[in-house]
Amino acid sequence: MFYTYILYSKKLNAFYKGETKNILDRLYRHNSGYEKSTKLGTPWILLWQDVKSTKSEAKQLERKLKNLSIKRTLQFILKYKDGVPSSDELLLIQKLSEISVSLQEPRRLFGAFLFSSLLIVNYSPEL
Repeated sequence: MFYTYILYSKKLNAFYKGETKNILDRLYRHNSGYEKSTKLGTPWILLWQDVKSTKSEAKQLERKLKNLSIKRTLQFILKYKDGVPSSDELLLIQKLSEISVSLQEPRRLFGAFLFSSLLIVNYSPEL
């Protein structure tokens, strides 16, 4: 059995996606500072996991997950809730998803404002 997993760090507000044969040992290594890539984000929370029968299947899923944005990662986890370890993690995912959506709105508004400002600044009517 091989695992593909998604971890979350509240400290960094970041996800880490990986694959392993021993999920408990891997989580321990991430949270103990043995892994250079996750050392700064401890403690890491296991948000989602999936079991695959071969290492190549687990690696393939890991590669797909690593290409997802934060928003898409949250959508993926909510779509495949069976991989969420407990209701506490599911609640955290739902809250992160709500925050992610609410943060998108000001960017859109700011982008529209910036775009309209550029139009106004660059507008020079011919006399």
